[in-house]
Amino acid sequence: MTQLATVEQRLEGDRVRIAVARQSACGHNCESCAGCGAMGQVVRAIAHDPLGVSPGDRVLVYSDDKPVLQAAALVYLMPILTFFLSYGLSARLDSLLLCALITLCGTALGVVPALLLDRRSQIRFEIQKLL
Repeated sequence: MTQLATVEQRLEGDRVRIAVARQSACGHNCESCAGCGAMGQVVRAIAHDPLGVSPGDRVLVYSDDKPVLQAAALVYLMPILTFFLSYGLSARLDSLLLCALITLCGTALGVVPALLLDRRSQIRFEIQKLL
């Protein structure tokens, strides 16, 4: 995925700190979706700089989509899968309350992999072009 960014600071080696305007799913067409709250949010990150850019430069950066897609799969699919699995395993119990509690706990456990991925993964940016 390519995005526009502003170089904020040079760091050691060939790294720079950049500010990337947060992208929304609707492409910031807020009139069509009544606003999502993503307007004006900035993500600060470290980027690999093979071009030798300076602070204040506008650049085009590339980031790998794989971490974003992994996180989306974990956030959306794992709770659904663990819900059905825990419900299926507990459905034969005589107690409806116990069945509901096991299903709730199983669904909550489906969120844990997404939290762990969020803590260890970081999107890597590379500067592609000086604008």
